[in-house]
Amino acid sequence: MPRGAKVNTAIRKQIADLLRHGKSQVQIGKIIDRAPGTVAHYVRALGIPAKDYSKHHAKRRCASCRKLKTLGAFPNERQAQCSVCIRARR
Repeated sequence: MPRGAKVNTAIRKQIADLLRHGKSQVQIGKIIDRAPGTVAHYVRALGIPAKDYSKHHAKRRCASCRKLKTLGAFPNERQAQCSVCIRARR
């Protein structure tokens, strides 16, 4: 048996119209009084792919200093310590 509720076509049309007018998903959620995750569900149902935030907006926590740092602060994607902490230990 399928899980979840059916996609409401009236809400889907309203979201599609607001997207065409340049509104963000958070703004749409506030306008139609729905959670951003619900709006994201409807946007994916419209066939619009999710944005890839992994390269531009992602941050990781350094295992040594416990600070959130951008991905560029780490020598590679598998290293748990930032470059500053690695240099400080030498």
